[in-house]
Amino acid sequence: MQSAGYPDQEDPSEATLRKLGRHPLLEKETFEKLQRNDVVETRPHILHFGGFQIHKEHTQLLKLVNISPSSLRVSIIGPATQWFKIRFDKKGLLAPGMSEDIMVTFEPHEWRYYYDTIKIFCGELSENLIVPIHAYPSANDVVLPRMLDFGSIAIGTRGSWN
Repeated sequence: MQSAGYPDQEDPSEATLRKLGRHPLLEKETFEKLQRNDVVETRPHILHFGGFQIHKEHTQLLKLVNISPSSLRVSIIGPATQWFKIRFDKKGLLAPGMSEDIMVTFEPHEWRYYYDTIKIFCGELSENLIVPIHAYPSANDVVLPRMLDFGSIAIGTRGSWN
């Protein structure tokens, strides 16, 4: 039996995929929908780490809220790159209105743009969600004076500073 993506091989087992660092759900499911579906909502729907410092750990909170009228179980698939990591206490069933808090940690090693995703698998209940994570270097705390005084000079003339 052959499958797409694995020419001349049988489908890899779940254990083999985990050893290779790939989640089995990533091989079978699609993750395209942003922010919310019929049962779950993410807050915020996109994570931005702007103006980071190199070799310093930055953390943001991602909330996964059950917006359905019944309890549900979701699977959270963390980022694939080494720069982003997630931490959370798995609650099992998520009751209606209850949220799962996911701490997203980012530690850059160079001054560049970083990108990854967190994937939320909802099973047969609804479409799977994806939460993009962006990290980019920028100047966050630019302090400019409220007023600049260039002195007095008549309109249409030029002045010079010696």
